[in-house]
Amino acid sequence: MVKIRESAPRRSVAPAVSLPPTIAVIGGESAGRAQLARILAGCGFPRVLSADSLSGLRDLAITPDLVILTVQADAPAFLTEAREQSLWLEVPILAISPSVPPGAPASLLAAGADEVVRDPPAPAVLGARVRGLLRRQEMARRVREMLRVNDAMREIQSLVSQGGAAPEVLRQVLMIAVGVLGFERGTLIAHVESSERAYV
Repeated sequence: MVKIRESAPRRSVAPAVSLPPTIAVIGGESAGRAQLARILAGCGFPRVLSADSLSGLRDLAITPDLVILTVQADAPAFLTEAREQSLWLEVPILAISPSVPPGAPASLLAAGADEVVRDPPAPAVLGARVRGLLRRQEMARRVREMLRVNDAMREIQSLVSQGGAAPEVLRQVLMIAVGVLGFERGTLIAHVESSERAYV
């Protein structure tokens, strides 16, 4: 039995509010982290988390958009630990390097830092480096999303070419689309031929 219903009017959706990125400042003394937070706020980044260690950041249950690692003796070990965990693989890390020894920046980059600035960081330089890392992160995210959509389209094309418009094929296509769009569930609606308003 085919159940016919009229399509419901489309509800207007409020535009999503874009929040500023969340930056985590880790390590060092609390006063130093507070000073970095003030510098970041002056550069247009008011959402700053503070933690004395990676475990302290995990306790906050928030994955930041970027991590700033302050000057500390165990910075290379921190970077190695962070890069070994899947949660932190794609989070950019900016490390603040001590002025001596001269090879400190290279050691931090080799350990997993994405960017390094010398201590004390000039506010303009720190802000520019943070913006650059966030811009690269966003570009990488868009590339990953495009690849995911392309993979889904290839899968849909393969299903349709093999099974046509069979109900099971349409259900599979729907589930793929739901996954790509990030919805929790979807409803299959097919237009009834010879009708302007009837759907099943």
